[in-house]
Amino acid sequence: MNVIVVAVIALIIMVVLAVVFGSRFKLFGAATVSCATKGGQCQEKCGEDDLIHRGTNCEKDFPNKPLCCVPFGSATVKK
Repeated sequence: MNVIVVAVIALIIMVVLAVVFGSRFKLFGAATVSCATKGGQCQEKCGEDDLIHRGTNCEKDFPNKPLCCVPFGSATVKK
């Protein structure tokens, strides 16, 4: 019986920790879905030398420009 009580308490603690840390990671995730954060621009079509990032804000915020296009080589260096 004591083992069950300890297991239930441990499970409750794990759920609470998951909720607390899950909400913090959600804030971090929101910043990373921005196309501008990735160094790109939302466009209708990407150029030949552009990288296409999926899962960004382009589809939601710009329905007529659903692609996040990042010029190749500039994703890490922003001028």
